[in-house]
Amino acid sequence: MNYTAAPEELATSEPLGMMMMMMYMSFYNTNDLVLLFKQIDSKADNSKYAGLLAIVACLVLMMEALSFMRFKSVYQINNLTQGEFTFTQKLALTGNYMLSVTLAYAIMLCIMSFNAGVFITVIVSLTACHGGFGYYKHTYYTFKQ
Repeated sequence: MNYTAAPEELATSEPLGMMMMMMYMSFYNTNDLVLLFKQIDSKADNSKYAGLLAIVACLVLMMEALSFMRFKSVYQINNLTQGEFTFTQKLALTGNYMLSVTLAYAIMLCIMSFNAGVFITVIVSLTACHGGFGYYKHTYYTFKQ
């Protein structure tokens, strides 16, 4: 393999029988967005783009809600049973964690579309959801001294 090939040669060569795809290396700002799958795209339509950004915000909301529900469940179990978890409670918490991690990876893949609107939506949504759920968590689920 020739590692000193010109960029034109690299673009036309097919290593191992597969065609190379180019990936963005910086953020771009346009309303043409493909989100996670080829079928989920905006086709440069502003309303579809806003809908895709709303989907990303909902993914973040679900992830933070699952995190809050896990915290609330552990808090209630610790108060009611002095920290003794049953098998079904452990299974429910594990399922909750699995869904939360899956959503986190989906959000990471959304960010890797390198669209500036998606990046800003994720940052703002994470901040707002963490602030909202964090306020509720510390107001109602903290130990009073």
